[in-house]
Formats: sequence, C-alpha cells, structure tokens
Amino acid sequence: LRSLNLSWNPLGKFSAEENCHQLVRLFRETKTLRHLDLSRCDLTMAHCKILAEGLEDNRTLVGLHVSGNEAHVDAQGFLVPRRNSPPGEGDPHATMSLADDEDSCC
Repeated sequence: LRSLNLSWNPLGKFSAEENCHQLVRLFRETKTLRHLDLSRCDLTMAHCKILAEGLEDNRTLVGLHVSGNEAHVDAQGFLVPRRNSPPGEGDPHATMSLADDEDSCC
C-alpha cells in the first residue's frame, strides 16, 4: 500500500476514535505508505490530535492532505490540530508535503 485516498468519507462521524486509532496502527505498521488523503473527513481537533501523535515516529509518509478537517500540516511537515482553518485552506486540491528534501529548496 503506497497511496490511500479516504477523502470525503465521514471518518469523524461514526466510530471516530476507533477510526483514528486504526490509522495510527497503519502509520506504525506500514513502511510503504507514502501518501494519505484525509480531506473532508469530518475530523475534529481531538481526532486530529490522535493522528498527530500517531505520526510522530512515522518517517515514510511524505504526502498528507487534511483540508476540511480541524488541522493543517505546518511548514516542517507536522500535523497540527486546531479548531479553525486559515482563509483559503478549503481547497480540496491543496497539497502539503511531509518530505524534508533540502535539494528542492530555493
């Protein structure tokens, strides 16, 4: 499994904590997942906190999409839970990279 698109699935509505814990398990056990799209999954700040903690030791995921949830990916590639999204973050096609690739820097 290299890419997983779960966008627009109501993961935050039904069995939300269990869904998040299953994703954390995936982060820990899968060494091949490179891209994950969780856009518009109704994930609250509390759900995103579970995911953020689960991603702390992950070194394989390089693309993460979380627009439309109560979180964003910061410039260092960390998932940051928060209540409000910044203006313009609602673009479901916006992407953020978790890769720390110094060669691609200006």
